[in-house]
Amino acid sequence: MQGNDLRKTVSGFDYLLKQMDLQSAVGRDALSALPWSGPGDEAALSVELKRVDAMKAYLAAGTTLLLEKIKIKFAQIWDIRNSFKLLQEGPVDDIQLFEIKRFAILSGEVGKTLAELVQVCGFENPPRVFPDLSEVVSLLDPRGEKLPVFYIYDEYDARLAQARKALLQLDETAEVVQVQDGRCRCVAGDAGIENAGETLLSGTGKTGSDLGLENGSSRDFKRVDAEMVRLQTECLALEQEIRVSLSAKLRPFVPVLQETMDLVAYWDMLIAKASLAWRFDLVLPEIHVREVKRNDPVSGPSGREFSLSVSYEGLFHPMVKALVEERKGRYQAVDICLKAGPCVLTGANMSGKTVLLKSLALSQCLFQSGFLVPARRAELALFDSVALLVQDEQSEERGLSSFGAEMQRLDAVLTRLEKGEKMLLLVDELARTTNPMEGKAIVRAVLDTLQELPCVGLVSTHYGPIPDPVRHLRVRGFREDWISGADGMVASLPGASLPSASPSLGSGKESQAPSLLLERVPGTADGKQGFELSRIQACMDYSVVEEDPMETPPMEALRIAFLLGFDAGVLAKAQAYYEEENGK
Repeated sequence: MQGNDLRKTVSGFDYLLKQMDLQSAVGRDALSALPWSGPGDEAALSVELKRVDAMKAYLAAGTTLLLEKIKIKFAQIWDIRNSFKLLQEGPVDDIQLFEIKRFAILSGEVGKTLAELVQVCGFENPPRVFPDLSEVVSLLDPRGEKLPVFYIYDEYDARLAQARKALLQLDETAEVVQVQDGRCRCVAGDAGIENAGETLLSGTGKTGSDLGLENGSSRDFKRVDAEMVRLQTECLALEQEIRVSLSAKLRPFVPVLQETMDLVAYWDMLIAKASLAWRFDLVLPEIHVREVKRNDPVSGPSGREFSLSVSYEGLFHPMVKALVEERKGRYQAVDICLKAGPCVLTGANMSGKTVLLKSLALSQCLFQSGFLVPARRAELALFDSVALLVQDEQSEERGLSSFGAEMQRLDAVLTRLEKGEKMLLLVDELARTTNPMEGKAIVRAVLDTLQELPCVGLVSTHYGPIPDPVRHLRVRGFREDWISGADGMVASLPGASLPSASPSLGSGKESQAPSLLLERVPGTADGKQGFELSRIQACMDYSVVEEDPMETPPMEALRIAFLLGFDAGVLAKAQAYYEEENGK
């Protein structure tokens, strides 16, 4: 998977990439080719993530002068990889030589600052700093001026220096002008032409007499013009000879030049990833590397053994969190642990199941792309791929029903799993667009199949109870106890007294009630009263708890509809049907 693919398929990934404070063109280009660390890359990924974390700590300390100096230099570095390619293929012109000289000078300046940064950051395994390009600078800067300009200097060839001097002195004495009839002639310079025969060409080592000049005639000055043309041609030939020679001398440095440009992209990305982690409070995850136990494997058809799990404390979705907090809302992070095999996730609408699945996918993809992860703590394993199956909004445009598109995507995923691909599989509301009886059967069949495949799977569903011997989780959802102290408002609402939401199921701790309590909506024309939807949302508990597979789901939908002031008569009938079907 690469950056462009992740941008398209993983919710929130593009949002975070757009927050990256990259300075160089090559750094920005690297976003489209992010590396993907799969199983077996644990050691290399650990090194990279620790580097990001060390840089994050440096940023958090607030002493960022070195970083600011580096970023200023990175912003000045152009992407001249094509010039390296041209140099590798043959002689280059002054533009490429100028670009290479400028790059070599800038690289030397930023390399010194990077070396200082490595010292203060205390990297456990420091990244490589820039290689020495002083020989490249010397070749292109024979005067040692360290100026970001390039010129074919006289110092390259004594013959060129002599020819240029002669041409300059000749030009100071006479200039070529164009007459109306298109013919060229030489006219005397400020010194006049009286002594042209002896003094006009003194700079060349030849006198006017040597060239046959007499009395400064037009014919004589044409001969001067011819000498100037000869000298110019000689200079051009010598300059090209020097370009060819310089190109040949620089060609062995192409690999180190390319390596330096790659390091510009790497360091720019490393600093930007650390800045992103510091800004969004991302953390260094532990990489799951425990040994496979013989009594605890999940074996795929190939006979390989897999020991996979993902575990989070305080998992959050950075984009959703930012939007919620921008609206002065309350964002709740989630604790969750998933082990090898499939797991069922249930919960009412509005309970955040989809956001949880997207948060898991985003965090895993960030992790395997070399970023820190959005959580308070995390322990993660590496997968070959991450599959997030949500309703395809484009399926109708392709002429497929939502159900048909979902089945095609799921079938493709199962095929990959059957071939032994390790996968984090996240499925949102499987088979929700078909009838409940068939939908539930499909969910059960998929869960049963996944138990034999190398995956960590989380499948959310409204269908229940699911009797399969798989782990069951539930988003706690609406918390009536969070509004019970609101001056008796619930008790005073009209309508039948509906059952409360189920109590806590093994969460181990109670969430704190939000400070924003429910308020009643003013009475409508028919006298109904209820709560604002936003206030109901403020009492949703997004924590994940273990659930008994045969436990009857809580009546959250009826309760929420009741609190919103929905027709009491309709709700009473709905409750009666619910109790009848569930044997109550």
